[in-house]
Amino acid sequence: MANLRKLNGIWLMGRRDPDDYYSQQDIVLLRSVANQTAVALNNIAQAERLRALYQNDIDQREAERASLARELHDNVLNRLSALKNAVPEDVVSPTFDARYNTLADSLRHTITGLRPAALNYGLHLALKTWSTVSTLPMIRTVPK
Repeated sequence: MANLRKLNGIWLMGRRDPDDYYSQQDIVLLRSVANQTAVALNNIAQAERLRALYQNDIDQREAERASLARELHDNVLNRLSALKNAVPEDVVSPTFDARYNTLADSLRHTITGLRPAALNYGLHLALKTWSTVSTLPMIRTVPK
């Protein structure tokens, strides 16, 4: 079995009853089946490689999103809090305080969007939570 001049497998044919040989018509038919099988095997292998590449891409994006969420949470929010704490309370105006809270809330919302906390508790809860906040149409019940 070959596809694009690449050997995909070998068929071992036994003796044929009653006269111990395969006719030319049988050989043509078997060759055709072998070539079609080779194409099918090649398609299956390509589909598996594509699936693996797609999953790798998803894993890489999820890792990048998680890394960005950690960076924003552990670094940026902490520095923002340290900046607020460095300003003396008698100097802090209500406007500054409101803008700080708006910025911190916005960052927390962005972090949550990058790595939903519900995903840490399992896919079922994550899908259930997502279905309540999503604007996309979907079935609202998630089987356990």
